Amino acid sequence: MVLGCILPLSTGTQQSTTGTHQVLPIPIGEAVHDVLVLGRPGWGNVELDTFYAAQCDNFARLTFKESQALDFPIVTLGHFPYLGSAEKTFHVRFPCKYQSLEGAPILFDFLSGKVRALYPVFTMQDYRQGNFEVHEQPVVQQAIYNSMDELVKPWEQCDVLKPGTLVAANVTINVECMNEALVM
Repeated sequence: MVLGCILPLSTGTQQSTTGTHQVLPIPIGEAVHDVLVLGRPGWGNVELDTFYAAQCDNFARLTFKESQALDFPIVTLGHFPYLGSAEKTFHVRFPCKYQSLEGAPILFDFLSGKVRALYPVFTMQDYRQGNFEVHEQPVVQQAIYNSMDELVKPWEQCDVLKPGTLVAANVTINVECMNEALVM
């Protein structure tokens, strides 16, 4: 689990219909992800600040231990200082937000309230018709819950997960290893 406050767009947080995708229109089957950059809560709460510092140290030790076992330097994804600051942050990348069904009929599910339910892309707040090659690409319900343990619908996500919001995220840590001889 990673705990932190959502930082502003200027630090790399990306939440929108197009997510991290830069070129429009988005091709069929292209992976589109949202990214939250989490930083120290900064509210002067000693317990939260201590917890945040400890998780940063634990993450650094984990990645250092991995690099020692593999005997070459590593690049970690998810823990970077952002430009202009030495503050340690976590980059949390969501699973792909769209499902490519390639010709299969789309069964939209507005009532189930289940993770992985599908919704029409036009339900997204910032939807623009020209953003996609195919209008019918469905939005996948992510496992995002609010403080009342209610599932946050995709079209509510930007209102709920805004800068300054405290987030606890169950995450998988990705570590990429790079052989020193390949670096030029």
